Amino acid sequence: MKYINFLNILLVFILFLGNMTPGSMDEKELALKYSPLLFLDDREPFLPYKVGYTVFGKDARSYSFKRMISLGKDEICIEYAIFWDFDIEHMYDLEHLWVYVKDNKVIKFEGSWHGRYLVFKEFQLIDSHPVAYAQPGKHAFSSVKDCFNSNLVTYLMTIIPCRFLAGRGGVLRKEFEKSLKEEDKILVKNYLKKFAFWPSFSFNKRFEINESNLIPWKELNIEISKRIEYLLLKIKEGF
Repeated sequence: MKYINFLNILLVFILFLGNMTPGSMDEKELALKYSPLLFLDDREPFLPYKVGYTVFGKDARSYSFKRMISLGKDEICIEYAIFWDFDIEHMYDLEHLWVYVKDNKVIKFEGSWHGRYLVFKEFQLIDSHPVAYAQPGKHAFSSVKDCFNSNLVTYLMTIIPCRFLAGRGGVLRKEFEKSLKEEDKILVKNYLKKFAFWPSFSFNKRFEINESNLIPWKELNIEISKRIEYLLLKIKEGF
């Protein structure tokens, strides 16, 4: 009888594992499993600081981007809000990637592009991780690495800010910009000017989203203000 009970329990456990779906996984585990793999320009001066995730199981408005998340049957969407301390033109940069999953497969991939979002018509997967390329300095996303110098317009949109407009935007967050003294704004602009660069358009610098840099969006949203305050203090101190 003991053996029969043990076998029954084992059978139930095996069936449970076999029937696990993305919806039954822990949200952070799910976000890690399908997290995008980022490739940056070889000369990119800034790496992301942290990534905030939100898992959507039904249609809803994004908490951090002006858009609706619309899902098909049995789909989920994982939103990754990727925070950089700096864009080449200003302090504070928040970009987004959206990964759609159905039947344990990535079926759609989207990325932010200067306030809009693009549906990537094609994308590469490394294991379960979709690959994204970040625009040098500006960090808009594409699934195609040649996107940022494929024609004269995209080339100039990348080259001009990186080389000639470094620091011009100061602090992007309005609540901080309003409270800063003029000399502090100048300090931020001068700090960023030091990072002006010519993009290489080679994307070998790799950034992986992992356990240590991935947190829920609500936590990251609170941390961002503290991070900006910290950076402003360090810039004033001359770091």
